[in-house]
Amino acid sequence: MKKIKIVLFFCFALLQSCNSQTKKEEKNNLDSKKMGKRETFDLINFKFTEDIKTTLQSVGLDVNVNLETEEPTLFGFSKFESIDKKILHLENLQLTNASAIKTNSIIFHYENENEIVEMIQLNLFTKKEIEKTIEYLKNRLGKEKYTTVKSGFLSDVINGELVTTKEEFKETIYYWNKNGIIYFITSKENPVKGVDLGFKLFVFKEDGKWIDFVGSFGSTYISEAIVE
Repeated sequence: MKKIKIVLFFCFALLQSCNSQTKKEEKNNLDSKKMGKRETFDLINFKFTEDIKTTLQSVGLDVNVNLETEEPTLFGFSKFESIDKKILHLENLQLTNASAIKTNSIIFHYENENEIVEMIQLNLFTKKEIEKTIEYLKNRLGKEKYTTVKSGFLSDVINGELVTTKEEFKETIYYWNKNGIIYFITSKENPVKGVDLGFKLFVFKEDGKWIDFVGSFGSTYISEAIVE
């Protein structure tokens, strides 16, 4: 009888230990999922109803830790620019890198009053990240609705005047529209020197003010793309 009691006690202790371990593993898995969610930023599924603080807090960033650059935005809007790997990525595709010209960055344009993000802008200057981003968008969004390649000569301000230089450029345009969300790429390079002059991806809800903004600070070909 004594032996039976000892065996029962041992089994009970073992069961308690297993339950305790199971609960601990479940808690760890839940914590891992929460941490994983914290580090996720999905540009493709961004709805543009999110506010800037919540968006940044979801990846552990603070709206006050902002790069001060000369990148423009619309009147009545502010911008948050970052080169942090926590936000400068497309799912598992990291975009943090730098060329001899500039450093890759992401910009959130948000309304001053309600702080809702209305446009996301990617600025890339490194060939590998540019190619991978285009490939990623084609895989996620399918075939682009419009694409074209333009060529010409770069303009520059000399002695206070805008003049056309002898520096050649090739500009490649991609355009998608998914449920009213526009994804517009302008990518410029010097075909002679083989140098990337800059890649910009603008993502926003279809809206005339942002189309005009992209036409002024991205590419005039956006109007041509949307008409097509």
